[in-house]
Amino acid sequence: MNNELTALKGSVSNLKNYVDQQDAKTLSDANTYTDTQSSGTLANAKSYIDQQDTKNLNDAKSYTDQQTATTLNNAKNYTDQQATSTFN
Repeated sequence: MNNELTALKGSVSNLKNYVDQQDAKTLSDANTYTDTQSSGTLANAKSYIDQQDTKNLNDAKSYTDQQTATTLNNAKNYTDQQATSTFN
């Protein structure tokens, strides 16, 4: 009976060690997977934000350039009209 009990205790101990090792491996794998996914998500988010920032800056520059050109043309036309009126 003692031998059977000792063998059973050994089996339980071995099973516990095996489960603990598997749990540690599963947790490690889950951490690695999560870290990898998080890194990918952060990289994608940064890339998207950078693209949007670039687009917004280009749009703002284009709008500013158009408005500046319009203002300069209007000022030139006004000056030309005033000069023509003055000379006539």
